[in-house]
Amino acid sequence: MHHAETLRLLARLPGRRPAPSLPSRLDEFFDRLPACATPREASRVEDAIWGAWMYDGHEEAEAALERAAADMAARRFDLAETRLAILVRRRPRWAEAWNKSATLYYLMERDVYR
Repeated sequence: MHHAETLRLLARLPGRRPAPSLPSRLDEFFDRLPACATPREASRVEDAIWGAWMYDGHEEAEAALERAAADMAARRFDLAETRLAILVRRRPRWAEAWNKSATLYYLMERDVYR
């Protein structure tokens, strides 16, 4: 299912709308991905998708997210949790901050689905 199709399904739910801060160019990137002729081209489009998701427009917030991701990779979960809690409070509309928090809780086996 394409990104645009997923968003349309979610938009049909009562009271559910995509975040206004969601980069609109994601649709373009997801539409281009299946048409990539080479793995190198697909990798460039994937990098563009990650860049759009990770972009907030606030240098300090982006740096904090990168530090939290590095902490997660190094299994310094306590530091990552602190950084992400602060980040989510300061940038509550940034979906990637919430996503990284969810990923952290999954890694810590503190997600609600276990």
